[in-house]
Amino acid sequence: MKDYLIWLKSGESISGTAKKDILEMLKDRFKDHKEEREIISFPDEEGGVILDMDRVEAIAINKCIENNKAGFK
Repeated sequence: MKDYLIWLKSGESISGTAKKDILEMLKDRFKDHKEEREIISFPDEEGGVILDMDRVEAIAINKCIENNKAGFK
């Protein structure tokens, strides 16, 4: 599992955690995207994401790291 963050051209973002192979597919589709309408969907830990690739500005994919020190004191 890896964390992802997708920045949209509107300034909004989408984040979550998904399987590595799904995120590799997302990365490849982003790199190969041309100026044509393309809607993709993929599952993540919280459900599913449906994304218009024309609206994507950037994608970050990071290793999922558990932090047992996160939270409030």
